[in-house]
Amino acid sequence: MGSTPIFGTFNIGGVAQLARASALHAEGHRFDSCHLHKKRNMNYSEIELNKIFKKMMQNVGLSSKNRGSNRKSAQAIINQSSLKRELKVSENNVVYREHKEHDIDIDYEYLKELWESQNKKDYWFPEYEIELNEIFVPYSIKAPSVDRLDATKGYVKGNVVITTRFTNLGRGNFDGDEFRNFIKTLFV
Repeated sequence: MGSTPIFGTFNIGGVAQLARASALHAEGHRFDSCHLHKKRNMNYSEIELNKIFKKMMQNVGLSSKNRGSNRKSAQAIINQSSLKRELKVSENNVVYREHKEHDIDIDYEYLKELWESQNKKDYWFPEYEIELNEIFVPYSIKAPSVDRLDATKGYVKGNVVITTRFTNLGRGNFDGDEFRNFIKTLFV
């Protein structure tokens, strides 16, 4: 009896493997996501790559202009004892902390080269091959994302890597070396 597809990528055999993941890990066996997912075609045409990396640059542009934390209560912000950024008021009378725009000196060609230099893999999880088309899926945690290694610097050459949206959001401003050590402790 073969595996029956469930939700497209999972199958009964994959779900059984997922259920056994803890036991396999406890016995010292590796458990990779390939046990759960069918292998997808990750060959992209040059036109597709240009479209994908241009979309990534649009996301970088949006991220660099993010105005910072919104606050519904102006009084709550004003009462804070130490503010690192100046307070601003939006057109809708919402008080927020000013957010400095990040410098951008990369382009989509640089991102393509970076992706190739990372062997088409996630910078933080080098076993994971990034599914570039996920960038067109709203809110996909598997979507490629440009991560700044040093949060105090902008999107500049040498300070960016390609990872997934899941990893980028999870890492936040956490130090790179500490984050890598944290990842190691998760998978020991």
